[in-house]
Amino acid sequence: MRVLLAAALLLVALPGAGSAAGQAGHARLTITVWPQGRDAPAQSRQLTLRCGPVGGAHPAPARACRQLLANLGALTPVPRDQACDRRFYGPQQALVRGTVNGRRVSAAFHRRNGCEARRWARLAPLFRASDPPTALQITVWPKGRGLGSFSTTLMCDPPGGTHRSPARACAHLRTIEDPFGPLPLELPCVLKKSGPEVAVVRGTYRAEPVETQFDRTDSCETRRWERVEILFAAA
Repeated sequence: MRVLLAAALLLVALPGAGSAAGQAGHARLTITVWPQGRDAPAQSRQLTLRCGPVGGAHPAPARACRQLLANLGALTPVPRDQACDRRFYGPQQALVRGTVNGRRVSAAFHRRNGCEARRWARLAPLFRASDPPTALQITVWPKGRGLGSFSTTLMCDPPGGTHRSPARACAHLRTIEDPFGPLPLELPCVLKKSGPEVAVVRGTYRAEPVETQFDRTDSCETRRWERVEILFAAA
């Protein structure tokens, strides 16, 4: 009798437990993506995603659902008082509307600073209509801007371009979740410059436009440089 009473009290203490378990993994979403930003509305694309069961007009609904349900916190806006690096990571914008686990959702996304770029990366599979070939233009100033540069191109699927090791470079990029985004926010940074090198990468990577700069002005930017350093090898 005491065991039954304790179980009843536990259910009272968790009034949503039963319904939450029944709704876990359910989503009905409409996802609008502007690859070049809302200023280029003609290039927008709209996807639908259904989880529980998986479906909708999305090219990879199972993957998108897994990513969504593992990162529900990314649907919440970045707090206004959160410290973010102000680097621009791309013009992409997106709007996610619908319901997730019975709750109405309307969430806007962009990549105009480090916090928002990390938030975008957590749900990146939702925003991909396809994975077209990668095409990147890479310009490197080994001794700093204004002191001479070289440029290479990189294409993937299939690998190609003027890069000296396109297959290795493409394979390496696939090991990094967001190779052109910022580092995790929790990493400490030391204001110590480790080199004059500067690089700019422009083009398209996995359906997303890329336009970002790499340098070695502090420890965080140096780590960001090092994780894609293979791109910056001279021909």
